[in-house]
Amino acid sequence: EILSGDQIEKLLSEKQIALWKWANSTGEFSRKSAVEALGMAPRTVESIIKKLLDLKKLDRLGEGRATRYRLSQPKSKSLWDSTIAMQNKPTIN
Repeated sequence: EILSGDQIEKLLSEKQIALWKWANSTGEFSRKSAVEALGMAPRTVESIIKKLLDLKKLDRLGEGRATRYRLSQPKSKSLWDSTIAMQNKPTIN
């Protein structure tokens, strides 16, 4: 995958990288919290979020004023993690 690991940083501007790194350390966030934490203009944050959504690096949670964002979880990995967790689950006899 072209956008795996640290390679995404090669495709992003300085401000986009700043939001990406902040999102990695924050987890779930709102547009407003990103604006406040990073000191960027709301439109700038909005366009960066849109780009990260288009690159499938963020997931949108909710709609309207309650919209929140979080880092995308690889679909296959979450299935894999679930399978491993089920295999390692102790059985009760």
